[in-house]
Amino acid sequence: MKKETSNCLCFVFLEISVLLIMILVFSINLSNESEEGINWGITEKEIIETCKHLNLTDSAYCLRNNLKPIYMYNKTDDKLELTFSEMKEIGGDCRNWAFLYEEFGKELGFKTTTVRNDGVSGLFNPHRYAVIWDETNYCKLDLMGVKCIERK
Repeated sequence: MKKETSNCLCFVFLEISVLLIMILVFSINLSNESEEGINWGITEKEIIETCKHLNLTDSAYCLRNNLKPIYMYNKTDDKLELTFSEMKEIGGDCRNWAFLYEEFGKELGFKTTTVRNDGVSGLFNPHRYAVIWDETNYCKLDLMGVKCIERK
């Protein structure tokens, strides 16, 4: 009877071990697959090509959707002018992302600017976001947020 119990316990232990190994391998495989859909090699030109010939609202969301996979918030020194490649590697703060949206908006033929809020000491920090517009609408692009409004 003891030998059967011992064999049974060994079999259960073996099954649990195999199951845990399968879960580990499967989860590692899933994490690799989730990054396969991210186009780390996307270029500025590809984003412009993807988002051109769209109306303002669709262009704003297209820009955000193409930048979302590479988006990283990373506080940076305002003296640094990051390139698109550098932003893909290390990210940027609100200033960097606002200027990037502004640049893309100009490339797409929209009017653009950035807006800086100076903040209030002790309450909130300064912040910058981009605004792109045409004759009928404007869109605020703030990090990964997009809000488009029809002008009256």
